Formats: sequence, structure tokens, C-alpha cells
Amino acid sequence: MAIEISQETPNHIYFANRANAYLEMGLFEECIADCNQAMQIDPMFPKSYYRKAKAQVNLQKLTDAMETLKEGLEKNPENEDFKTMMANTAEEI
Repeated sequence: MAIEISQETPNHIYFANRANAYLEMGLFEECIADCNQAMQIDPMFPKSYYRKAKAQVNLQKLTDAMETLKEGLEKNPENEDFKTMMANTAEEI
């Protein structure tokens, strides 16, 4: 409902939070779509990249996940969660 109410001035937090709910429910494509929306609104918000990459890993889209994490690291170079997930994902590739 918050996303619908804020259509004139979208808020990345709303999309990122719904993406997390989708992630927890196993709705990975929906999670990725909401992360993309959040990233368009605020490309610096790290949780959008992390959740998108997590959904991509769950879909076995490991190369896509690595690209998402690289993009996130460009914007947040000190993010240890990105670095850890990249290392774990690289082991699976």
C-alpha cells in the first residue's frame, strides 16, 4: 500500500522492503523486480543489490549475481557483505 500511495514520489525503501518480503517467501523474480525499482530510485542503497544478488543465487543465476554484486561494490566499496557473497558465489561457479 505504501508503494501505491507514494507513486508521485517513489521511495526506494518501500521497494527494498517488499523485495525482502518476496525473498523470504521464495518469490525471487518479484524480489529482483522490486530491487531494480529501488535501484532506479536510489542507486546507492546497498540492500537492493544484496537482495537482488541473493535472489539471483537462489535462481542459480550465479553470473548475474556476480554482476549485481560488482555493481553494488562500485557504489559501496567497503561493503563486507558484498565481498563475502562474491567469494561464496565464485566458489559455486
